[in-house]
Amino acid sequence: MTEAMMDLWFEEFTFRGRPPSGVGSDLPSEFHLIIGRQVTSALDPSRHERELVGPLTPDQAAGMGLPLETVIEAINEVAVQDVIDLIAKVAALEAELTATRRALEQLRGAMEQARAGDIS
Repeated sequence: MTEAMMDLWFEEFTFRGRPPSGVGSDLPSEFHLIIGRQVTSALDPSRHERELVGPLTPDQAAGMGLPLETVIEAINEVAVQDVIDLIAKVAALEAELTATRRALEQLRGAMEQARAGDIS
């Protein structure tokens, strides 16, 4: 994407494939793309609003510098980053769970010691 397009995102991408053979197999695959962008509110310049552009046909998207290859590459980059972020969240949650389990075991140990002290 060009620098001017960095404030844009893909709001929606829909791909329509075709059967490998038989009825419709001679039709081209198609997609449509809806682009989102932040714009300044006309009523309140201190606020931003979401504006949608599209749906764009493949030719319209390509005319904006977004041929299918670029769209797929951008979607893959976002998806990979989402997976990386989720892996980090899982690791943080696992560490928190481990710490909670240790704290619970310490409390159990303290309770057992307290009970043993009450019994003797």
